[in-house]
Amino acid sequence: MNHIHILFYQLSIIHMTTIIKKITVVFLALFMVAGMAAPSATALAATFNNDSRDYATLQVSNYTRNPGSNSNWSNSVSASAGEVVSFLVYYHNTASDTASNTRIRVQLPSGAFTNRTVTGEVFSLTTSTVNGSASINLSSNQTLTFIPGSVSWYPNQSTVSQTLPNGQNGSEIVSSNGVLIGDIAGGWGAQGYIVFRAQVSSGSQSIVVNSSTNARSPYVTTRAASSVSRSSVLLRGAINPNGTLTTGWFEYGVTPSLGRTTIVQPMGQSQYSNAYSSVLSGLQAGTTYYYRAAAQNSYGTARGHILSFTTSGGVVAQIAPRTIVQRTATVRSEAVTIGDDALIILDPSIDVVRPNAGDTITYTIIYKNKTNTALRDAQLSIVLPEDIVYREASVDPTSVTDGQIAFNLGTIAARESGSIDITLMISEAVRANDSFSINALLDYANGRGDMQTVSAYLVFLVNDGTAGLASLSSVFGGLLDNWFIDLVLGLIIGFGIYHFFVRQKDEVLLVK
Repeated sequence: MNHIHILFYQLSIIHMTTIIKKITVVFLALFMVAGMAAPSATALAATFNNDSRDYATLQVSNYTRNPGSNSNWSNSVSASAGEVVSFLVYYHNTASDTASNTRIRVQLPSGAFTNRTVTGEVFSLTTSTVNGSASINLSSNQTLTFIPGSVSWYPNQSTVSQTLPNGQNGSEIVSSNGVLIGDIAGGWGAQGYIVFRAQVSSGSQSIVVNSSTNARSPYVTTRAASSVSRSSVLLRGAINPNGTLTTGWFEYGVTPSLGRTTIVQPMGQSQYSNAYSSVLSGLQAGTTYYYRAAAQNSYGTARGHILSFTTSGGVVAQIAPRTIVQRTATVRSEAVTIGDDALIILDPSIDVVRPNAGDTITYTIIYKNKTNTALRDAQLSIVLPEDIVYREASVDPTSVTDGQIAFNLGTIAARESGSIDITLMISEAVRANDSFSINALLDYANGRGDMQTVSAYLVFLVNDGTAGLASLSSVFGGLLDNWFIDLVLGLIIGFGIYHFFVRQKDEVLLVK
């Protein structure tokens, strides 16, 4: 009986061995057939963006209204004068061949327009050109100007922008040759995109650009002044630090030779454009002033073109020499008050020492009348940089336009103080160590009825930043697209199950 039992298990082993051999033969046959049937790698041509899961080649968004948002990309966008439009060009090599010397190009409209279609292209030496288009709809007849330094490249599914090859600064993307991003391998892992911005003009001289001849020096934009009154003005500009710690300021005067400068502000070391501003007070009524934006880093100094503004007419009392009161608002931020410190105080602060990208913060501005006389017709303006968005305030503002929040304070009684809390959101597109300045400007009439101005700005740094879109697809997205790989994986898994469960069980029984 024992001999029969042993013989039975020996036959079982022989039978199972035969099955394994048959599976192996079938597997090898499938491998050989698939290998002969599949075209060789050299026969495949690299191809861009033809997978059903790919994003559109070109997408647009209104950056002014949706800064840092990843959910507002579309094939069309509406924008008003002075607003900024973002462009995103997507690429994905869907074949196994490498796309050699890949370039990306976007053709921005020339001249003024209200409705225009913009075309974006992805092309290489080993692929045909892939086109994408998007509609730009402007509220009035304006121009669209590329913002130097606004280009960010996110290759290989990265969520952090990378430096462009060959020392390019990104402006090549709107040139006839396009910007070179190099060789792009096939598959989802090499998927990527480029983002840049362009600004809609807002009448004459809304944005003019000038930069130093050194490729690593800052890019500087002089923008049109705002909040022009009889004795004060808000100067505006934009600076791209170009990846190096940079400071910015304004130069101004009553002639084009300028001659005076504002306080120097830290601008961080980002690789995209940051808005900044500065308040001038104590100006002469009915006078034309000239100004320009300026910036400096270790590679050089850059200056924007000279623009001008004219203060409104009327009699303005002479103001005593201004003093600058500086204090530490928080551990990592700095507040500066400029104006006649004998009359009124502005004290700005934020509730977070160093906020992160995407954070909601509370900006508090405290004002205090230090005199025994009521100050009338008080108007408070808060000016925000582009990457900070207004949400709400403890006092209803009279207007919220173009990053400027206005409050009508009316009469500030003698020795009266008050405060306004403003909820703000930091764009998710900002980067670590980016510097931002929030400006406060208070116009009021003193006891004699003369208009006066006091201003304060608060500077702070972002602690941690994020940029770009989230991962566009799973890293394994391309692995499971090949039927033959799926079959091989299935056979391997099946053999593993058999080996570790069925065969080992038979061997245990045989030992018994």
